[in-house]
Amino acid sequence: MPTCSYCGKTAAMGSGLRLFKKDGTSLYYCSRKCIRNHDMGRNPRRMKWTRAPAKPKKK
Repeated sequence: MPTCSYCGKTAAMGSGLRLFKKDGTSLYYCSRKCIRNHDMGRNPRRMKWTRAPAKPKKK
């Protein structure tokens, strides 16, 4: 089962979208929401709904 390149969620086979870059690497997205946020250049660590949370700040 592939994991989303943006949010890290796993999706069922046959769902989502796989994009291939010119260098041959592939990016898998589970939803249109992930595609749009990646295209806008948003950092997934700053989004609360992703599974890539930011590291806690050291004091």
